[in-house]
Amino acid sequence: MNEPDKQMENRQRDSNGRFMPGISGNAAGRPPKESCFKDILDKVIEEIPTGSQKTHFEIVARKMVELATAGDMSAIREVMDRALGKPGIWADLHLSNDPPEHVQMILESFRNIREGYQDENSGSD
Repeated sequence: MNEPDKQMENRQRDSNGRFMPGISGNAAGRPPKESCFKDILDKVIEEIPTGSQKTHFEIVARKMVELATAGDMSAIREVMDRALGKPGIWADLHLSNDPPEHVQMILESFRNIREGYQDENSGSD
């Protein structure tokens, strides 16, 4: 038996070079995938930094709300999209001195969250 025939026999392939039924071409299985950025981020965001009682995730969320309540439009958009979901149809929303009741409720919630965040940060973690 020559060398190529031996290799084919050892790998249990048919005469066309395909694996026989029930024989795996990768008996050891798929190698584990390398850690991607999202996997690392998921792990880090749930960690609690040294000297803190909050996870990185909570710190980032509170900062986003703080920026939103300070009037940062990008932060407002992010908070609204995450809290209420992105709108299916964009509607004009004109905030005046007398915004609609549901907008007033959302803004009041932001203010309350911000006040709680500021109270928590006035002491140490």
